[in-house]
Amino acid sequence: MKKWGILVFATLSMLLTTCVKNKTNSDDEIPVSKFEMKKGADLKNWHCYNIQNDEVCLPKDWKSHKKEEVIFYSDLGDSTNGTYFSISRYVKKNEDVSAKNYLRQMYDVLSSDTIEVTNEYKLSELNFSDFKAFFGEFYMNKKLNKYCYYTMIWETDGYLYGLAMKAKMDEREYYYKDFQNILYTFKSDGKLVFSEASTLKSIRNIDLQNL
Repeated sequence: MKKWGILVFATLSMLLTTCVKNKTNSDDEIPVSKFEMKKGADLKNWHCYNIQNDEVCLPKDWKSHKKEEVIFYSDLGDSTNGTYFSISRYVKKNEDVSAKNYLRQMYDVLSSDTIEVTNEYKLSELNFSDFKAFFGEFYMNKKLNKYCYYTMIWETDGYLYGLAMKAKMDEREYYYKDFQNILYTFKSDGKLVFSEASTLKSIRNIDLQNL
């Protein structure tokens, strides 16, 4: 099986509003009756990077670095506190290269880490009209430090993508807005992946142990 370069050191609302029908079971697929994606704030002092056929825009004070595991890596303005943003991309050569297998290996990494312990998470499957994505939010402890890890994973045009951000817990709301804007402006082959034209059909909560 493919070994993923998952960055978990020991690695949607996307400014959107949804209206869903009530369901009692967390594993049920929840139909979306209304979906609205709102534009983020004006992204002043941001810089856009071209990564082969992709484009990602980030705050200018985030510094990029080379990491073998991913195609793009940046700290969040401070390279000393263990926080970062990263992009992973894999060619879908066979069925093993899939979002679900990526998530399964992520779960194995997180659950076996005894230094940076994940004590809670939320994971949702987002079914758009033309593709499927997974949005995850993980809460971690490392000694006296607490972190929040956001990730969006999807498959499109023969590739598997994983965008991730790790932020300090007490700064998570501030950086979550940045993560939303990064997703909203991310382009592949010159086209926005998540746009106002996107149609979200349903949402399903995911239990990683049963994936």
